[in-house]
Amino acid sequence: MNKLYFGWDYYDYSHQPDISKIIEEKFQDFRPDLTYPNDSDTLPLFNDEYMVTNPWHQLLDVLKDYEVVAHRDTTELIKRDIPFIYLIGVRSGPQEWETDDRNKLFHNIKQHTKNYIKDGKVLVIVDMSGEGYPVENLDELTFSETGVIPNIPIEIEKAANREEFPLTNMCYLTGNAEAVNYEPTKINIINLCWSEIAVKKSNNEVTDLFEEVFEYKKKNVRRPTTKHFLSLCKLVKDWRLYHSLGLNYYNLHEKGLTSLIIPKKQVQVFNERKWPGAAANPYDSRIDDSSDETDFEFNENITEFEEYIRVIKLKLRLIGNTEHGSYVKSDENIKSLLEKLPLYVDLKSFKQDDGTPISGFSVWDNSFYDDTFFSYLYESYAYNTKTTYISEKFWKTVLNFHPTILVTNPHTLRYLKERGYKTFSPFIDESYDNEEDFDVRSKMLLSEVNRLCKMSKTEMLDWYTKQSDILIHNFKKYYEDNVIIKPVNKIKELYNIL
Repeated sequence: MNKLYFGWDYYDYSHQPDISKIIEEKFQDFRPDLTYPNDSDTLPLFNDEYMVTNPWHQLLDVLKDYEVVAHRDTTELIKRDIPFIYLIGVRSGPQEWETDDRNKLFHNIKQHTKNYIKDGKVLVIVDMSGEGYPVENLDELTFSETGVIPNIPIEIEKAANREEFPLTNMCYLTGNAEAVNYEPTKINIINLCWSEIAVKKSNNEVTDLFEEVFEYKKKNVRRPTTKHFLSLCKLVKDWRLYHSLGLNYYNLHEKGLTSLIIPKKQVQVFNERKWPGAAANPYDSRIDDSSDETDFEFNENITEFEEYIRVIKLKLRLIGNTEHGSYVKSDENIKSLLEKLPLYVDLKSFKQDDGTPISGFSVWDNSFYDDTFFSYLYESYAYNTKTTYISEKFWKTVLNFHPTILVTNPHTLRYLKERGYKTFSPFIDESYDNEEDFDVRSKMLLSEVNRLCKMSKTEMLDWYTKQSDILIHNFKKYYEDNVIIKPVNKIKELYNIL
C-alpha cells in the first residue's frame, strides 16, 4: 500500500525551555505521532494564557486506522522531491484568522514549504471536520446562531491567492454535508464528519442487543424514575432555551429527563445595565460558555423574576414571534421555568477542574437512554436551511436504540434517509423536517412531543416495541457504514495527481 506523506514544518524550541515544558506537559495528546514539536500553524500556537489554538487534526485520527501514513519534516520531503499533504487543523472560523499575523491562515508556513506549495507539489488541507459551520449566513436569524463567520471556502481561496498557491491543491474539510454543493469557489470541498467516526471509536459500553434494552424498559416501565423522553442541554443557545420554554408550556419537564442551567454570563450579556457593550452587535446572541458550579448556584437562587423575564425576552427577540410563540414566551411561562431551574440530569457543572468543557464524546451515561423511550434531541444548529450537520448527539441515540425527534435544521431527516438510515414515521410525525420556517417548525416539534407524552408509560412501551426493526437497522447501519471511504478516496485522488 502506498504511503500518504504528511509534511510538517518542525520548530526547535530547545532555546525556549518554558515553551518546551508547556508543550510537553499540556499538549502531548494533540500532536500527531512523530511530529513533536509541530509547525506553528498547528503546534504550538498560544494565546496569552498558553492555550493551543489549532490542535484539531481530526483527519489524522481518522486515517491511522485505514491508511499507511508517514510523517516527515518538509525539508526532507522537498529534498527527496516527494509530494505531501500539509495539514492545518483549525478550531475556529475565518473571523479569527485576521486578528493578527500569528493567526492568519498560511502565515506560519515556512518559506521553503510555501515555495513547494506554489510548485504544485503539496495538497494543503484545512481541517475543520470537527464542526459543521455553515458556508454562509443567510439572514439575521442565522447570523444570531453562528456569529460573524465569513464565507469559509471563499476566505480559504482569498488566503491561497494571497500566497499564490494553486487553488486546485487547496482542500476544505468540513462536517457540513451541504458545503460540498457550494459552487462559487475553485478549492476542493470534502465532507468528513469527524464526530460520527469519533463516537464509534470511543464507544465501548453500549450493547448490540436490542432485546437487552427492551427487557430493561419492560422490567422498569412502572418505576417513577422511568420517564417518557430524554432532552439534554449543555450550551444554552437561544433556540434551545425557547424549546425548553416550550416543553414547560406543555408541562413536559416532569415527564422527561431534561437539563437546563443558564450561565450567569448569559443574563449579564443581555442586560445592558450590567454588561456595557452588550448591544454592540444586536444580533450576535451566542454564548458558548458551559455552565459550572457557580452557574448552578445562580440558577438555584434566581429571585429577580421581572428582570430575568425582560432579559430572556430580549434574548429571544428574533424567534417565537407567532401566536404560539407568544404563549411560549409569556411572562407567566418564563417565570414558571425560572422557578424550576436548575434542571439537571446528572451534572451540576459542564466544566472540568481546569475550566475546560467536559467532552460529550467521553462522558455520557447509557442509563439516561435506558430510562426513557425517546429523545427530544437538540442538535448543534437549528436555523440555517443550507447546513446539514449530524453531531455525536444523534449517533448516541442510534447506539442506544432510541427513537428521536430532531430539533435541528430542516431536511436533516431527508439527508439521513438518503444515506440509508430509517427514520420513525409513522410512529413520529416527521413533517417538521420539511418546514423551513423556524417558528412553524418549532410548533410542530413541540406539538409532537406533547402528543407522545400523553401516552401512558405502558403505551409508550408498546409504541417503542413497534419500532424495533427501525432501531436495529440503524444500529447495524451505523457500524457497517464505513463513512471514511468516500472522503479518503477523494483525498487520495487529489494527492495522487500532485
